[in-house]
Amino acid sequence: MISYGNLSVIEQGKAGELRQKAFFQLEEINRRLDDGPRKLEGVKTQRLKDQLTDAEPLRGDDGKLWDAVDFWSCYIGYVPVPKAYQNALAPTLTPKRAEEICEKWRQRARRLIKTRTFFRGSGSDVSEVFQALVQTAPSEHQKRFSEVLTMDDYSSSELAKLWVEGDEFLPDQWINAWQEQRRSPLEKEVAAG
Repeated sequence: MISYGNLSVIEQGKAGELRQKAFFQLEEINRRLDDGPRKLEGVKTQRLKDQLTDAEPLRGDDGKLWDAVDFWSCYIGYVPVPKAYQNALAPTLTPKRAEEICEKWRQRARRLIKTRTFFRGSGSDVSEVFQALVQTAPSEHQKRFSEVLTMDDYSSSELAKLWVEGDEFLPDQWINAWQEQRRSPLEKEVAAG
C-alpha cells in the first residue's frame, strides 16, 4: 500500500519522479474506494476511517474508474485531468503580499466612502456608509471583513479561502457589489464622464 507521506506529496503536486509501483498503488486505492461499504476493511485507525468515509474514487470524464494506466497517462500528460478535478489551487501568498492586498482594499474602501459621503451631502454619516459596505459580505464574514477594512490584515491562509480566481478575492466582489448598489444618479453621470 502507498504510504500516507507519499500520497500527501502526490496530492500536493510536489512528487518528484514517480516509480511504476506508485501507479499500481494509486489504482489499488482507487479500486478500494469504489468498493462501497468494504472500502474501510483493513483500516485500523479511526482517524483514517474518518478521512476515508466520504472519499470517492477517481473516474474519468467517461465515468470509467481510473486504473494504473490512466494515472500514468495523466502523469505524463497524455490524458488530461478529469474535468471534475480541474479546480485551480489558490495562490500561495507571502505575509507581505497578504498585507499589500488588504491595504489595497482599505484604500479603495476609504476612497469609496469619501466619494459616497461627498455625493450624499454633509449629512451622510461615515460610519453608516462603512457599515453598509461591510454588510455586503455574507454574515459569517462581516466581522472579520470589518476588522480588515479598519486595521487588521487577513493572513495568507485566510486569503487562500477567500480566493476566487486570478488576482480576485471575495472582498473584491463584496466591494464591487457595494459600489454598484450604492451609486447615485449623479455618481453614475460623473463616472460616465
